[in-house]
Amino acid sequence: MTENRLRLELKTNSLPDGVYWQVTNSDSTILYKGGNATVIGKEDDGGTYTGSNTVYTIWIPLPGDGCYSFSVYDKNGVNAGLDYFTITGPSGEVLAHDGYVSFYARELFNIQQANHPIANNGAINKVYGLPAAFCSQQAYSFSIDLLNLGEANITQAEIEILENNQLVASVPWSGDIHPGEQANIAFPALTFDTGKDIVIRIVSVNGSTDAYAYQNELTIDLPQHLSNDDVISMKIKLDPWGYENYWQLTNSAGDVVYSGGNTKVGPDGGGLKNALSTDPGAYAPGTLVKVDFQLPDLHDCYSFYSLIAMAMACIQDRMLRLQKKRQEADLQ
Repeated sequence: MTENRLRLELKTNSLPDGVYWQVTNSDSTILYKGGNATVIGKEDDGGTYTGSNTVYTIWIPLPGDGCYSFSVYDKNGVNAGLDYFTITGPSGEVLAHDGYVSFYARELFNIQQANHPIANNGAINKVYGLPAAFCSQQAYSFSIDLLNLGEANITQAEIEILENNQLVASVPWSGDIHPGEQANIAFPALTFDTGKDIVIRIVSVNGSTDAYAYQNELTIDLPQHLSNDDVISMKIKLDPWGYENYWQLTNSAGDVVYSGGNTKVGPDGGGLKNALSTDPGAYAPGTLVKVDFQLPDLHDCYSFYSLIAMAMACIQDRMLRLQKKRQEADLQ
């Protein structure tokens, strides 16, 4: 075939969170993907489909000549999550279709003399270094993986970072990324005002506008937990292995303001693998721990850490609750 500009139409069924698909090249590099990556044992990248009986349309502009593989997975099988998929060219000609996917389906495409080879095309593959939650206006150092989806080496790129539609930084980059490969691009430390609506955007690749939308920009919202009170209450319901638990509250300087639990486990988080119920500070099994924190500085940021001696301990059986006087947040 000569057509390299593909269009994927995928309709979910009642269990969309069990669907994942990917397009790989002859080197097995993942060029395009969608759905729940944990289905095939990969890290959750936030792409899980949530709409049942929903049609998703994704343009897949392949670089040019070569062998490509489209794979789709439905972990629940027999069309539980996937109703059908159809791959067409830009004019609607059907290149592949399957209306009955039992766990897994695969289609191969051999493109020769591609009619629309694509020289310059980049994608943001992953973001590193941003915090799990936003606390205050402080500088964050982070980076992205830039994936080359074109035929030409990427030697130049320009990346913009925005917050609430306001430009925070424009970062030029130079290097050498071969087709199908990626490179990590580090940004200078940047300060955000709210942590909301942060956009990382590819402006240009090799001096040309990146006209292909796939993962050209990512939007990130960092959650923020605010309190107007200088006293907050903590409750931890421990399981039968509660003696393995240690916790601490630190300020932005890293100073421990409050702490409790098994001091032999300590702040290293499970460095000791054989915690005992007789260790100093160890809680009795099933204890409900209640502590009021008098925060010394309302304008500071505080981090709570709950650490266990064994990584396999049942974290899901533990409940941490930060209860503010006027506001309660449950962290399960």
